[in-house]
Amino acid sequence: MIRHTPAGRGHAYRPSLDQRVPTIVRDGEPVEIRALVPDGVTEAWLEVDVDGQVTRVRAARPLPDAATSAAAGADDDGGHLAAAAAAGEHAPGMTPGAVPVGPFDHTSEIAYRWLAGDDATDWFRFRPARWTTGAGVVDVAAPA
Repeated sequence: MIRHTPAGRGHAYRPSLDQRVPTIVRDGEPVEIRALVPDGVTEAWLEVDVDGQVTRVRAARPLPDAATSAAAGADDDGGHLAAAAAAGEHAPGMTPGAVPVGPFDHTSEIAYRWLAGDDATDWFRFRPARWTTGAGVVDVAAPA
């Protein structure tokens, strides 16, 4: 089973190994889409649908393993908050992967899903956010 959680654990400063980074994608900026796939799966792919045009991209690089990330995070400030933030990152039997995509225009509808072996995630959707000066309203859709 492939694990992808677009908003991750919700920690503002420590993205998880299976989330979209950034969670709220901004107009004109790239995004990294992460997932955890079962050990032993040799290839993982990300299908990205931009306004009806589907592209398949191979996950080209693994992320640092959870133990390394947790150890590095604990050294950042040496406090209990770093250790708490890193907790839960270890995913036995799973291998992290990521695909950088974009940038995307705010007018585009983006959908994506992970494929690995015979498994696939559901489709996840987002539309890039855009700041408009002087509009007087901030409207942010909840991340998918």
